[in-house]
Amino acid sequence: MINELELLKNNSNVPEQNALTNNTEISGIPLCVNESLNDVIICFGKKLNIEIKNSNLSKLYREKNNKDSQGKIIVHFINKIIKDNLVSGIKTLYKSGKQLTSNHVNSNFPETNIYINDQLSKGNKRLFWLSKLLSKTYDFIYTWTNSSGVFMKKNYSSHSFRVISVNQLIKIDVDKKVIQLYDGVIEH
Repeated sequence: MINELELLKNNSNVPEQNALTNNTEISGIPLCVNESLNDVIICFGKKLNIEIKNSNLSKLYREKNNKDSQGKIIVHFINKIIKDNLVSGIKTLYKSGKQLTSNHVNSNFPETNIYINDQLSKGNKRLFWLSKLLSKTYDFIYTWTNSSGVFMKKNYSSHSFRVISVNQLIKIDVDKKVIQLYDGVIEH
């Protein structure tokens, strides 16, 4: 029964993730009174040497949650190319050992790190969270996401693999160190 349920969840997760292909989540930019998210994102792009125009932006909003009173900025770009350029730009910056902080976007902001990620479906957010826990427990060197989903890599000589189901993660958890976390993820 779990395998059938897991298959149904995986199949419904794919179109949901595909619908988010042009979207990013940006955290670390403080909330301002009367802020213009369009202006914030355009300035953000300039700091990465990426030209973003208002016409490139389909929809922007702050996603509120209990953990972060500032809320993540959700950006819906009109196409994947612009989004990929932005994500690539910040990854290149990070790989060079530099960090983009909010005061780079606006000098009145405090110096807090800015993070940008592909927006994930609810199912992939859950898989990513569990994958990160397993990565720490079983010493995987990388766990990451992109618009295609969640990926893991055990060591430098191993191949990376895409995480497509909780059952796949259960097989990795051979010592059952994080099995209690699965209870809320798999419906019996």
